[in-house]
Amino acid sequence: MSTDKCDSELIDLTYYTAVRWLSCGKVLSRFFQLKNEIDIFLSEKNYHEPLLSDTEWLWKLAFFADLVNHMDHLNLKLQGENNLVCDLFALIKAFRAKLILLESQVKYCNFVHMLYCAELHKMGEAEFPSSFANLVILELEEQFWKGFDDLDSSAQEIRLFQNPFHCDAADVPSQIQMEITELEENYHIKDKYKEGNLIEFYKFLNSEQFPNLKKFACKFISISGMTYLCEQTLFPDEVHQV
Repeated sequence: MSTDKCDSELIDLTYYTAVRWLSCGKVLSRFFQLKNEIDIFLSEKNYHEPLLSDTEWLWKLAFFADLVNHMDHLNLKLQGENNLVCDLFALIKAFRAKLILLESQVKYCNFVHMLYCAELHKMGEAEFPSSFANLVILELEEQFWKGFDDLDSSAQEIRLFQNPFHCDAADVPSQIQMEITELEENYHIKDKYKEGNLIEFYKFLNSEQFPNLKKFACKFISISGMTYLCEQTLFPDEVHQV
């Protein structure tokens, strides 16, 4: 079988670039999909790559392709338009839970959420390196706890930002306690919150009546880097005049 008869087009093999790290998952996935064609191509060039016939190495390739694909999906969600810190925190917490689920499943060769590992498993390849995979997932879990511990330390405030009606005024920062109490008794403002747009809700609050709450909200709006939204929330009139 020559390279010109391969079903897949080798020209579609993606290259990895550190500038766009999401390409890493695409490279691993595409390389796994084309591993047989790549082996044929190298053989016709009189070059034998032993790793392409090393079943343990292929297992690790499949495992990393699956794992990095999960991370790519997370990264794309984190880049979603108008994501607020509460949305980002929810995605991070969900991914941590997914890692725990994957850890428990791959230990018993359950590859329901691991596409390429499932493919190798169906082919009856050598034993899956479960100890290695679990160590990788555990290390990744640790990195996700360490990397986002600042969000964990602000979890209570993030929940308050996300829903200022679902809290005890005695447990919130003292500078907004009175404003929270007043907010909870205002059904007109509650109706605005129920519309489901946090930015519009905080813009809707009267700056003279809820100055500290608006500043508190702006702190968390600005975490996602959306300074324009922050300016709109605090100074809507000034922004429209620019």
